Amino acid sequence: MEQLIREAVQNATERIENERGWLEELDSEIGDGDFGTNLQRGARACTEELDKSGSGTPAELVRTVGQTLLNEVGGSSGVLIGMSLMEASDELSDEINRTSLVRFAERFQSEIEERGDVSIGDKTMFDVVVPVVSVIQARAESELSSAEVSAQVVEAARRGAIYTSALQAHSGRASYTELRAVGNPDPGAVGVYLILQEIHTTVQSHTDSTVEPHLGDPFDP
Repeated sequence: MEQLIREAVQNATERIENERGWLEELDSEIGDGDFGTNLQRGARACTEELDKSGSGTPAELVRTVGQTLLNEVGGSSGVLIGMSLMEASDELSDEINRTSLVRFAERFQSEIEERGDVSIGDKTMFDVVVPVVSVIQARAESELSSAEVSAQVVEAARRGAIYTSALQAHSGRASYTELRAVGNPDPGAVGVYLILQEIHTTVQSHTDSTVEPHLGDPFDP
């Protein structure tokens, strides 16, 4: 499990680096245009910190990721994601299983909701987090493989990212753009979607099954 987490962070870092320009373009429509750069810097720092760290439990590794994002990602995103990961890491056991994963996901959702003071429909990453957590909860006792569940998680995230395109922002800097934000997905929601894609790719590489979610462009339902 430790190796899977390290690989997932590395894969997510590479994906964010590849998509940095796109994320900046999305953010320029509703914010400062620096979300892609900030997330890239944070992701690189996470990879570097994990490379320097010794062996650790899933909780310790996730806490390290959260602390690094808190320190390295500018703006409210770093605080929100970093602190939420750090708090949610307390729910993980030495080996991640479906029970502890549900607790972790639920705690992360709760932390994002409370710290960000957000609701569904505010055009934020929360619009991706909620459907993702719902899938994790619903599949907790299913006989589906880990790869099958993570594929469904990615699909839920994709639909959440699509959903934000039609919304007017009610939270953060994007809320000041009024109707200009409509038609563009929230960059934070898209960022979470991209990261979950790479987590799925990593999970799949550690199993014998190959399950591909619909990996379409979030603009395209």
